Amino acid sequence: MIPPTATTASLLSSHSLALSLSSVADPVRDRLDANVRHFSRLVGCSTIVVAIGVLLEGIELVHAAIEWRKLKRRENVERVHSEELRQIIPIGSDTRKLPKSHSGEPPWARLILRVGLILVVIGVVGEWRYGADLEDAHDAVHTCDLDKIKEANEKAADAANSATVAREEADAAKIAAKDAQEYARWRSISDKQVASIRKRVASLNGHILIIQANPDEPEILAFANRIVLGLGNGIMDVKPTFWPRGWIVPAGLRFDIGKARQADFDTIVRALDKAGVVKADVLRRASDHRNVTDDQLVLTVGPRH
Repeated sequence: MIPPTATTASLLSSHSLALSLSSVADPVRDRLDANVRHFSRLVGCSTIVVAIGVLLEGIELVHAAIEWRKLKRRENVERVHSEELRQIIPIGSDTRKLPKSHSGEPPWARLILRVGLILVVIGVVGEWRYGADLEDAHDAVHTCDLDKIKEANEKAADAANSATVAREEADAAKIAAKDAQEYARWRSISDKQVASIRKRVASLNGHILIIQANPDEPEILAFANRIVLGLGNGIMDVKPTFWPRGWIVPAGLRFDIGKARQADFDTIVRALDKAGVVKADVLRRASDHRNVTDDQLVLTVGPRH
């Protein structure tokens, strides 16, 4: 027999997890709760049937006890009467027993006993069967709650991943914006300026120019390529080289001029000045004659100011 207290504890246990979940209406969960309540009522009814059957059996036992007491009382009264009668009339001891009719059970007592026994059997079977169904219903509710928790955890993980992706995309956008801002500050030479330079250095066709740049600085390389496009590319014989790593190079453009290349230097300076790339006086102040041979002309492209 399943005690009602155990059923109540089981119900409280099954609902403890549900209380921690969202209160949003869930048809599946409601149906499972309805099953739990249904089988709980059936188990309770079975317990009541068992109790009624036990009560009926108790009535029969009380009746039997009362009848036994009455029988003992009659035996005592008859024994006293027999003793008194023997004192008056000598007779032998009467060993006869009382008629069985005095100890027989009435039909209603036997009926109550049988009905009580049947009710106990029905109630116990009901408790066993519906108790098993109630446990299955509790398990279904628990599984449903676990599935909801798992689904909530998966949604939380997806949300966290989405937040991480969004944060990474935002960081990438910031980096791209920073790169765009950095690129906007790069030195540049427009196509119009390139055409102006090429027009003014056309007389230097075939002359050699060495250009040095830092291979690790994209801005310097991009600016040097635009200069090469203006001075070289079918006009001057431009030979690009790179700084030795570790060199500290001044900002801007700096020419190293051999004695035989002064005229070429002046032509390039005027072309860059007229095109609006760099002022002529700035280029002349940054020029040097000590680090090259007489026939060399070297242009070093340094970082921007």
